[in-house]
Amino acid sequence: MGVLESTKYKNIIRTISGSNNVVYNNDLELLCDTSSGSVSIDLNEIPDDFWSTQYKLYIRDLSNNASVNNITITAPIGHTIDNLSDVKIQDDGDGLIVRVGGNKSYVTNKSSASVTPSGCSFIEVTVLEIQRMIANDEVLECSFYKITDASDFDLGVIVQGISENKVSLYGTGLFLNPDYQNLGGDNVGVWNIGLVGLTAMTSICIWDGLHYRNLTGSVGTSPDGDVVNWEVMSKTIANTYVLESDYIEYDPLLDQILKRVDKRGNNIDWAINKGRENLSLFQWGNNDVTFNVVTTEGLIENLNNLNEFKYNTCSNGSVYNCRNNVAVVKSNSVDSRGGLEVSEYTGSVSNNKISNASFVKINNDYPPLSSFEDKVINGGYSNFDMILDLNSGIYDAVTKTLSIPAGWQFVGKVELINSNKTVELIENTINSRSIIFTTKVGEVTTFTTVAVGGASLHEITSNQAVGNILITGRTNVTDSVTITRNGTINSVLGKPNVYL
Repeated sequence: MGVLESTKYKNIIRTISGSNNVVYNNDLELLCDTSSGSVSIDLNEIPDDFWSTQYKLYIRDLSNNASVNNITITAPIGHTIDNLSDVKIQDDGDGLIVRVGGNKSYVTNKSSASVTPSGCSFIEVTVLEIQRMIANDEVLECSFYKITDASDFDLGVIVQGISENKVSLYGTGLFLNPDYQNLGGDNVGVWNIGLVGLTAMTSICIWDGLHYRNLTGSVGTSPDGDVVNWEVMSKTIANTYVLESDYIEYDPLLDQILKRVDKRGNNIDWAINKGRENLSLFQWGNNDVTFNVVTTEGLIENLNNLNEFKYNTCSNGSVYNCRNNVAVVKSNSVDSRGGLEVSEYTGSVSNNKISNASFVKINNDYPPLSSFEDKVINGGYSNFDMILDLNSGIYDAVTKTLSIPAGWQFVGKVELINSNKTVELIENTINSRSIIFTTKVGEVTTFTTVAVGGASLHEITSNQAVGNILITGRTNVTDSVTITRNGTINSVLGKPNVYL
């Protein structure tokens, strides 16, 4: 390990106390004894046009008592310090670095005794202070800065100076995550109606990324709207939030986080998608939420997810809406403004590829599925198949209308059962998405087509002769007809596969 080049003379570090302390030209650091009284320091006049850009004076509170006995640094007559006549150190253990900002002008950088997790000392600044330092070429190269009030960070962000007017794009964000692993001992996890054994004034649940303390022992309703049974707990370590440091990319001039990557492999580029800010809607800090990647204006919303959420990718304006999900969601790819919504579903959603503005909504209402896996839904193509029972509410025998269940328009193939019926209208199909209809073995479904010139809403047209298309279910080779939406009506694609 090497050694820094030494100076010719030993650094001058003095301990001072009392009022009107004079600064010597060779002073490097003044340690202020605030144990018994306030300390004041009088700076020297700056020689016009002959001042050194290397001048620095470190001033620190030696006694950790500056909150009681302030340290005042006063500029000479006709001079300013931070555009004022004097500045004060008023926090225990705090300090300032004084530099020459120009003729008759001193500037300061806050110097803190705080230490980063890696052991590097840093200078605490506000967003406005770091912006001013960048604008005035006051950034100290290689120094670390902790921006204490940066937006979207719980305890600030640490960046490094790389030139007089620039800090690093990358840095370390300090976040307080919910206690999903119950390190505090009283956290019952994400709120859900099935929570039991709650202890009033002790049990803590998680909702929308916040801790809530139980007040009554009752599970109640979702905590954000149930003030009888739950009270929100502020984000502090004392309230058992977990401090974690994540890799981030941050623009101090915009005060904007651009990327966050945590130790679990979740990697999200900041974006606003349909008015929703993606970083704030992701479930950070959960060991069951790993290796998810969001790029190019994508959005994963899974704050109240109750199960594994792993290896999913989202890009190009696409959306995962899994906010109140109970399913395992794993290894799905949603791209090119696709959408996946999973709500209160108890199965597995995995290895699916959804793209080109396709939208998939999965829940337990209809039809009941044990899993939704290995589906490819891409614009007009879908390999997802389902069974529709024409004895259920989806078929109206009076109007002979088949209604594709709401939210299931992404289906690519439908087998009809109890299907010895006639279909004249089909509702809830979508433009450019074709559906292949077959029927149960031994049954016959009749699709009635009309001339396009006289077709009304939801009716079926064809490039074949108008009339009835009979689809018969067979054991080996079954008939099929492919139908797509065309404006407000439906159209048969090509020639039906009707076997003799």
